[in-house]
Amino acid sequence: MCGFSALYSTTGLEFKDLVKMNDAISHRGPDGEGFYLFDTKNKVSHIMKSSSGVGDNSDILNDKFSVLIGHRRLAIVDLSDSGFQPMVSDDKRYVIAFNGEIYNHHELKEELVVLGHTFNSHCDTEVLLKAYIEWGESCLEKFNGMFAFQILDTELRCVFGARDRFGVKPLYYWKTAGSLALASEIKQFTTLPHWKSKMNTARVYDFLQYGQTDHTSQTLFAGVHQVPPGHKFKIDLNEVNNLIISKWYVRPQARVKDKLKEATTKFHKLFKDSVRLRLQADVPLGTGLSGGMDSSSIACEINAVLKGQGKDDLQKTFSAYTEVKKYDERNYINDVLETITAEPHFVELICPDKRSMLEEVVWHQDEPFGTTSIFAEWSVFKLARSKNVKVTLDGHGADETLAGYHRFFFVYLIELLKSGKIFSFFKEVKALKKLHNYNGLRVVKTLLFLFKSAIFTNEKGNDWWKVSKDSIEVSKIHFSILDESNYELFNTSVPMQLHWCDRDSMAHSVESRAPFLDYRLVEYILSCPSELKIKEGKTKFLLRESLKGILPKTVYERISKIGFATPEENWMSDNQALFLELLESAKLNLSAVVNFAAFEKAENIILGNSRYEGFAWRIICLSIWVQVFNVETEGK
Repeated sequence: MCGFSALYSTTGLEFKDLVKMNDAISHRGPDGEGFYLFDTKNKVSHIMKSSSGVGDNSDILNDKFSVLIGHRRLAIVDLSDSGFQPMVSDDKRYVIAFNGEIYNHHELKEELVVLGHTFNSHCDTEVLLKAYIEWGESCLEKFNGMFAFQILDTELRCVFGARDRFGVKPLYYWKTAGSLALASEIKQFTTLPHWKSKMNTARVYDFLQYGQTDHTSQTLFAGVHQVPPGHKFKIDLNEVNNLIISKWYVRPQARVKDKLKEATTKFHKLFKDSVRLRLQADVPLGTGLSGGMDSSSIACEINAVLKGQGKDDLQKTFSAYTEVKKYDERNYINDVLETITAEPHFVELICPDKRSMLEEVVWHQDEPFGTTSIFAEWSVFKLARSKNVKVTLDGHGADETLAGYHRFFFVYLIELLKSGKIFSFFKEVKALKKLHNYNGLRVVKTLLFLFKSAIFTNEKGNDWWKVSKDSIEVSKIHFSILDESNYELFNTSVPMQLHWCDRDSMAHSVESRAPFLDYRLVEYILSCPSELKIKEGKTKFLLRESLKGILPKTVYERISKIGFATPEENWMSDNQALFLELLESAKLNLSAVVNFAAFEKAENIILGNSRYEGFAWRIICLSIWVQVFNVETEGK
């Protein structure tokens, strides 16, 4: 797990530009740095393990290079110097910079050895590089992992790279005249010559109106894009601005008709193997434990796997709590801890009551975020790092694939109506009343609202914002669980959560792994019928039944959902002076973006005069982002 920087130019760039980019992500790789410099015209290359080792070398300090690649290392697998990056192939032809983990690298290495390859390390980076040398672009289909990488071919003068299936690891690009920059975090671009932070008003609208980011290749910074999940790219060094991006991962469309017993057996087998693969590391590991079903399932499965290896005393758990009862999950967490063998650690969620604290998190996130739940995840990773844990297993992706959000109830009801399953429809409506107190009138009103929203657009965005919506649909309505899951997995919920998690974890030099996003598990879940995901008012039914024997009864039967949530409303109410001050700053920073009526509404929310919603926080967070990154707003 690491971060990298790359600069490609037809006119030449200086080494100092690369150093600044790399320094901006020192938090992603505190265990080492590396640089590769290449002049395609003279075919002269340099490789260094530290920028400080350059000294007075005029060839490096004064020359310009057409290729500059930098890397920051967080050593997880093979802690020796043999895992140094950028890594050069044995014949010096290829150079790789890689961020992520290939979980099945042991199996791939055995396959490559049989094919005649030899290895100089035990790290997955070398396996990835030699897999590309052996199989070319088709190597991507062999990888089970999270990755963003680029491989320079010095002979053909081109670059190939890719991002993993679901975009667990980030990869951004920014173009200028005659040059192209690649980076693991957007802030790296801000160190470069000619950079200006400009607002992408279309994506700002989506953030303010919906709290949505990462749903397109665009970012909130004008001109900065991300390589989409499951996509690959090519660069011709003779024409670096022509970045060719194409899709490499297409989810299989096959559907299965497995009954519950068969499905739970398959699910548990895949889940257990996913956890096993993600326990591979040469450093201490832990688990983010919220008390919800997803993190509890991971903690319990880890315990089972480690117990089978006689190592069940190794697990550490990290949890956040609050004295606000509505958001406190310690009772569920403690039930899990009584079930497994683990060393628990807790951190209290405290409102970030200083502007500097808010600015620090926004700087690490690169873009504004629509909920303060970020601070819960941030606190947990900070706690993990304080206990010398460098790897955690976390529950991202389960809600979206297993229909874990309550909105899936109504999607499922529509699906049942469409398919003529009237008896099942009324059975689910009855269960919603019994378990969740959703009365019949509420169900009917919600369904009518969804049907109406699918036909008519009813937005009040123009009342609040001075920026306009473009043609990209954000609040799309789906009438099947599969369609909704696909949309949340590839377009909305998962990409945004993975962005948050990557920045929160890497800010503290911690690698977060997501067992529920093992592609084999995802593909199987999505192929299953909807009735295995929602059953009689219970979400994630397949997960519940698959792990029924190892989950605490309270968690197995749990129907409430919180996750790593924060008492945002309480924070704002208890710290009115701070948030009103931040709102005043927003009036100055966002005068070209936000209408007076929106500021007025936000103020009423902070004062408690209006029903609480995230509206006020989004305005405040956007304002902090504008200030931290000195973003030019439209008309400013």
